[in-house]
Amino acid sequence: MGVLPLARREPWTEADLDDLDETYGYEIVDGRLLVSPKPAFGHALAVDALAAALRAVVPAGCAVVAEMLVGLPTSSRVTDLLVVDRSQVSRSDVRVRPEAIRLAVEVVSPSSVGDDRIRKPAEYAAAGIAAYWLVEPGEPPLITAFVLDGCSTTYRTASGASPRAELPYPVDLGS
Repeated sequence: MGVLPLARREPWTEADLDDLDETYGYEIVDGRLLVSPKPAFGHALAVDALAAALRAVVPAGCAVVAEMLVGLPTSSRVTDLLVVDRSQVSRSDVRVRPEAIRLAVEVVSPSSVGDDRIRKPAEYAAAGIAAYWLVEPGEPPLITAFVLDGCSTTYRTASGASPRAELPYPVDLGS
């Protein structure tokens, strides 16, 4: 593992992420390095519940994966959960292209509220990711589901904060 200086004149790139240790979560947004703390236990519980529920309902040929990098035009984002089309990724991929993603899921953390609620959905919609779930951790976690609005690059709300979501996959975390 190499050591990179945090103060830089040139933009950070996806290749730079390979040289950083895994103590923190790293993302690149418009050439800037974002460093986030590892999530809290409640966050991990919500991710685990969502992953189990999604694995029970996603179609054959799809996979539910956690903490993968999403390769966007000017960013490299870590996403809590993704449902991906297995035919569009290989086992050696460390970044997932937006066209392989059927659903991106973010569980809100205190350190990433603005990213999870505003910036990431805007970036994912612009990249053509068909669906996005914003999840508030709790007992039970509450899901707000978003889907692309027709042929646009913006999301519309498909369902409000609830332990249930129907699009693109039916999940009920309240039972």
